[in-house]
Amino acid sequence: KAALYNRQAGTRAAAHATNADAVKAYEAALHALAQLPPTRETAEESIDIRLELIPALLQLGRLDELVSMAREAETRARDIGDDRRLGRVYAHLVNYYYLRGQPAAAIAYGHRYVDVVRPTGDLALQGLGRQYIGQSHHLRGEYAAAEEALRTNLALDPDQHATCYIASCSWLAWTLAERGDFE
Repeated sequence: KAALYNRQAGTRAAAHATNADAVKAYEAALHALAQLPPTRETAEESIDIRLELIPALLQLGRLDELVSMAREAETRARDIGDDRRLGRVYAHLVNYYYLRGQPAAAIAYGHRYVDVVRPTGDLALQGLGRQYIGQSHHLRGEYAAAEEALRTNLALDPDQHATCYIASCSWLAWTLAERGDFE
């Protein structure tokens, strides 16, 4: 019950952008969960709590803790063979490495992310991965690779995947401009 209560408290705190309180509550939930016998259910819940904790850590600028939580979630998701959760972890790691100015690592995790989510058939998730890959190639000055990743997202339906479509169009325009391609 302590894990559930603290997780709910963390969710409420995060919803009100009281991130420090959210972190405390989620950490308390993880501590309570660690007292239970290890099962697939507790492993799944511990991954989910970590995934809920990561945005609060990001907003507080606590990036070292963020990557630690993400790596723990990655290991647990791999251990139980849960690709859906592993994909969510990879999305956070792509963003982490992108924000840290480590585009090579962002590209590597972006490819892992796309590979893991491809079997789901979820075009929005695949598009997000390609968007991060394209942005990261752009940052490295690898404009041909950026164009390839971003141009693929132009096949997305802008009515269903507006954010990813628009971001990809913006980054593609910038990439083409860097190459002097104004046609």
